[in-house]
Amino acid sequence: MKKFLIVLGVLVLAGVGLFYYLHGFDDVEIVEAEIPEMNLVYVKHVGSYYGVGAVMMDLHNKIVEEGIESSVGAGIYIDDPEITPSEELRSLVGDIVSDEDLAKLEGKDFQVLKIKNGKGVMSIFPYKNMLSYMLAPMKVYPAMVEYFAGTDVMPVASLEIYDVANKNVTIYMDLESSYAADAAAIFSE
Repeated sequence: MKKFLIVLGVLVLAGVGLFYYLHGFDDVEIVEAEIPEMNLVYVKHVGSYYGVGAVMMDLHNKIVEEGIESSVGAGIYIDDPEITPSEELRSLVGDIVSDEDLAKLEGKDFQVLKIKNGKGVMSIFPYKNMLSYMLAPMKVYPAMVEYFAGTDVMPVASLEIYDVANKNVTIYMDLESSYAADAAAIFSE
C-alpha cells in the first residue's frame, strides 16, 4: 500500500508540474483586438474538432512540398460544439501564408480564404508543446463565455492561430463577420 501511495503521489506531482509548465494555472486575458488580414490555405473538415490535427498536417506537408516553409497553422471553427453534434461540426484548417508564398501556389490545387481585417476579441496562450493545442481552448473558451456573459454580443466562429515560431496560440472570436460569414459560405457551395 505504501508503494502505491508513493507512486500515486509522484504521478500527481508530475501532473501538477506539467500543468504548471503548460501555463495551465495562468489567468486568461481576453482583450478587444483587430483581426489582421491573412491568407489561410485550407481544407474543409466536417466532423469532430479533435480530428483536425491529421488533416491539418497533411495539408501542411503538401504546402512544404511546394517549397513553402510555414510555421503558422490555423483553424476556423464555425460551429459551437456545445450545440452542434460532433459529426456535423464544420471547420477550415490549414496554414497561414504570406502574399509572396501565396503567389507560388497560384494555379495549383489549393483553396485559399483571404481573411479580412475585422473587430474581435482575442487571447494569447503560450505554446510549449503539442498539449498546448488542447489546453489553450480548454482555458480560453470558458474565459470568453464569461467575458460575453451578461452582454447581448453573440460572437460567431473562432479562429485559432498556432504560431510555433513565436511560441503561442492566439484565439480570436469574430464580432464583425470578418471571416465567419466567408468561412460558413464555403460550406454552402
